[in-house]
Amino acid sequence: MDSLLLRDDCHFVEAAGLRAFILQGCYLTWDDVRKRWVRSGKVTGTPQRSVGTREAEHVEGSKFATTAARSSLFYMSFPDASSPHYTYVLRRGFRSSLLTTYFGVVFDPADDAAVDYICTPRPVSGILNWSDEALARLGNINFSGDGSLRAKQLHATGYLFELFYDLLIAPADNISRSPGFEACLGIFGNTE
Repeated sequence: MDSLLLRDDCHFVEAAGLRAFILQGCYLTWDDVRKRWVRSGKVTGTPQRSVGTREAEHVEGSKFATTAARSSLFYMSFPDASSPHYTYVLRRGFRSSLLTTYFGVVFDPADDAAVDYICTPRPVSGILNWSDEALARLGNINFSGDGSLRAKQLHATGYLFELFYDLLIAPADNISRSPGFEACLGIFGNTE
């Protein structure tokens, strides 16, 4: 299917201000000119990382300071105007004038009640059904940062919603090469 399943008039909240530097989870990138969703992403882990810090990393990546950034379809599609390393073939426009980041499904990692709501299995009180088998498998995965089971559940939740939104973006518009679940799959070093 090559059509958009995520409506373009959805009422997402822009990832801006102080909240952007607190909240973690899934975020979405919108092309303001073409009026299309072009990417979903995930950020969880250490308390210092947030949707805002990840957005800042994307802004730096669009300047192509590293070889890895130069291989990113996301950065090649929307480079920083000052970078000499982009090609006109892939460029859809310059990042600074075209893209807006929105919150997808996010949470405050310092809010114990919110984290409990994500990590406590249903039907007790949570929103997700964490089976004993799923928790055991998750416990064997090596995520960066905090190695607690709760932290791993937050990583998995971020990946889940990244994949969910990725599937709703039209394939022709989706410029992410990241498959999602990179840590679970053992895929590391992707800049997107």
